[in-house]
Amino acid sequence: MNMVTRNSSVNLFSSCISLKPLGIFLTCALATGSAVAGDLYSSETSSLRFSGVFNLGVQSRQLSSQGDADVSVDSNMMTTSHIALSGQSKLSDGLTAKMGISSFIQIDKGDSTRGLTNESFYSRYAWGGLEGSLGSIKAGRLTSLNFINTIRFNPFGATSTYSPSFMHTYVGSPAQPMATGLGSTDSAWDNAIQYSLPKISGMSVAVMAAPDEGGTTGERYGASVTVGGFPFAAVVSVDEIKGATFTYPLGFSSLPEATPTFSAEDYSNTQLGLSYDFKTFKLYGQVSQSKVEGLRASVNQDFQIKMLQVGVSSPVASGVVKASLGNSTMERSWAKDLQRTTVTLGYDYALSKQATWFTRIMKDEVTDQSSGTSYGTGVSYAF
Repeated sequence: MNMVTRNSSVNLFSSCISLKPLGIFLTCALATGSAVAGDLYSSETSSLRFSGVFNLGVQSRQLSSQGDADVSVDSNMMTTSHIALSGQSKLSDGLTAKMGISSFIQIDKGDSTRGLTNESFYSRYAWGGLEGSLGSIKAGRLTSLNFINTIRFNPFGATSTYSPSFMHTYVGSPAQPMATGLGSTDSAWDNAIQYSLPKISGMSVAVMAAPDEGGTTGERYGASVTVGGFPFAAVVSVDEIKGATFTYPLGFSSLPEATPTFSAEDYSNTQLGLSYDFKTFKLYGQVSQSKVEGLRASVNQDFQIKMLQVGVSSPVASGVVKASLGNSTMERSWAKDLQRTTVTLGYDYALSKQATWFTRIMKDEVTDQSSGTSYGTGVSYAF
């Protein structure tokens, strides 16, 4: 990069910092003309990159227990749409400063959110940190280790609409026909600190913690150990949350099983994930157990959710065929067990390096409820 271009980029970057959040992402990217390419600024020692995923489609959605299917235009069917800004600067030999901020976005409505009330603009993540020979450390709003493993070891990844393991674990209970283990805890933690050891012989180890700081989220602790990469990969991750204050119905509010509401205080989750890529097809597997303790009708109660997911993906023509089955059992201290089974089939067709056409169909069933069928199609664009 010549000095004129470099100085212009630096001045533009300085101006962008003073803009409101949306301006940082959109105004700066468009002004530099590099939103598609991704790089906003690059030199021998520093870089700044703009990236994101936009997906939009039409679907008919009906989960278990729901009546007539709702037909809608939606923006989070293949994955959760988002935009992100990342940067790094070399401080010395072996030490680099890094940062990242990212916002969810609903393309169908133009909202900078997943649809949650009072959600902050950089709710996907916002952090700064250092990386060197002793590992990396970062702090801020960080994606939880367990969530990363949940989306990594299932063929449908980070879709809250069609991934069985995502839906059974991280989607909020009020939006599901059966309670989820971590739906009220969110995919990212505020005020968190994470330390990751250097990768050794294909093994990665990370630990994470977040204080309560006087809020309702509780004290949080997490850890994960990941081995392998290709063709085999495996992970064990754990989450612990103590002293939280979350009150919610245990499923759609219209269901008799959902009330009285549950006031959750303590959470624990353990997950094992596996994958093996045979080149002609790839297998996925997940086993997790979540326990939530709290109050229901002013009485100490708890429930556990044991989830099993098996999946497969295989290249076909210029695309990939995917399938996933998720089965969860909810063991309740106050009533009989419930069981949920969700099966999703899908096909992703590469229209270009950035654009993908996708189609999905899903069957959802819960104990003593009517089954539901969802299907949809759309296009995703990643840059």
